[in-house]
Amino acid sequence: MNAPFEHVKEYELPKGGRLIIAPTTTKDVVILQGSMLGGKRMVPSNRDVLPLLAAALLDAGTATKSK
Repeated sequence: MNAPFEHVKEYELPKGGRLIIAPTTTKDVVILQGSMLGGKRMVPSNRDVLPLLAAALLDAGTATKSK
């Protein structure tokens, strides 16, 4: 890797996924950006609300941490 990217780490996940970690100097901040397979095609037809629920939970954050 080039010098500006010397601290970036890349890991291969099962089933073809990749995880890229790029540390920053900001304290207590984690930024996640990415995509995942999902939607109605990925769940049984009687559970088609699950993708909407998962998106809402990811967007909401937690009781002690904002999204």
